[in-house]
Amino acid sequence: MNHFSHILIVLLVGTSSGFGLGWWAHSHYSDDDSQTVVAHAARNNLHAAPVLTHNNQELTEAKKGAPISIAQLLQQQRMDELTSYWVSAHLTQQEKGLIQQQVHQHLNRLAQHQDWLLLEKWLRTLEGAGLSDRYQLQLLAKVQLEAQQYTAALETLYAAQSSASEMQAQRKIQTNIEDLLDSLIKGYQGGGLSLSVQEMLSLLEFAKDQSPDYIPISLALAEIYSQQHQYDSALDALAFLPFNEQYNGVVEERQSHIQSLRDQTLRAAEAIPLIRVGNQFLVNANIVAPTHNETEAILLLLDTGATFTSINKPVIQRILTQSSVLHNDQRTVTVRTANGRAPARVFKAPVLKMGHAEQPDMTILEIDMGVNSQADGLLGMEFLGQYQFEIDQENALLYLSPL
Repeated sequence: MNHFSHILIVLLVGTSSGFGLGWWAHSHYSDDDSQTVVAHAARNNLHAAPVLTHNNQELTEAKKGAPISIAQLLQQQRMDELTSYWVSAHLTQQEKGLIQQQVHQHLNRLAQHQDWLLLEKWLRTLEGAGLSDRYQLQLLAKVQLEAQQYTAALETLYAAQSSASEMQAQRKIQTNIEDLLDSLIKGYQGGGLSLSVQEMLSLLEFAKDQSPDYIPISLALAEIYSQQHQYDSALDALAFLPFNEQYNGVVEERQSHIQSLRDQTLRAAEAIPLIRVGNQFLVNANIVAPTHNETEAILLLLDTGATFTSINKPVIQRILTQSSVLHNDQRTVTVRTANGRAPARVFKAPVLKMGHAEQPDMTILEIDMGVNSQADGLLGMEFLGQYQFEIDQENALLYLSPL
């Protein structure tokens, strides 16, 4: 027996542990009228008769012609015969109320003996005959919980709530639903509930549709979505909740935390990884010529002191040999290097791209970095200055945001 159906079972023997569902003692009948009928029947000692009669005609067995009581039909599990007789038009409301009382007692005994298969068969037969009431629906929910059909059990409880005509009964069932949801959420979070992530999300989404004001559902949804890094869905689960003094602070704190995680995730997705070399950082870049559908990959050293992006002479020669991504600007400028001033040819790159960031028509200078340079060139401020940039030295990440 699983934990959740056990909580329902104990109610049948008079305890209040687990979910604390006290419906069994209070929901034997679907409305006040049937309770009145049964009370009237009891006063007139109708329930003491061994055979239920109408106009002095006894209910008899078809084959033997012998009298048979409702109790015998129940004991012999003769479901179809009982339901056929129950729906007979010639029965009075008083007599139908008496049958209902006996049927409920029989169903209750099956639940106490944990005869789930037989109990479900009775409940389905009564349902097929149009004889279900809220008590039977709650018993069916217990059967479904025993079978670990958690969403189906919730659906059945909400159906029981809809069938209740009295506001007090509706509120009691809503309390029972909330107790069940609390236990399911606790069981899932503790790893004791055999539901996949998607199954639990579906269960909670259904419950939220039915009970939008019960905030623990939204909190549980937000937590699961957040664990799956679906931060927008998590925030949606917490949006537009009614004010609740007990939960309002928790909701605001959870929203703030999820928003922070979302921002961090978006920021991390836009981060450009760097390669640490001593106290310096290298970054992978691409020179792209869209019209020729050509790309050349280069490794640049971040140099915030350089105005233009520069590429080592041997790399320039390789690129010119292999592709058309660089165009000679047919001019020379003087640059300052570690060895003094030197002339540098000027090239144009159609597009210089790093991660999500790219800039068109970039100036590229040809410089001599030596044959032992670990970098193909220097990334200067002509590119970096187009962004609000931040270098996360600890995690070797480059963040580029629009100005």
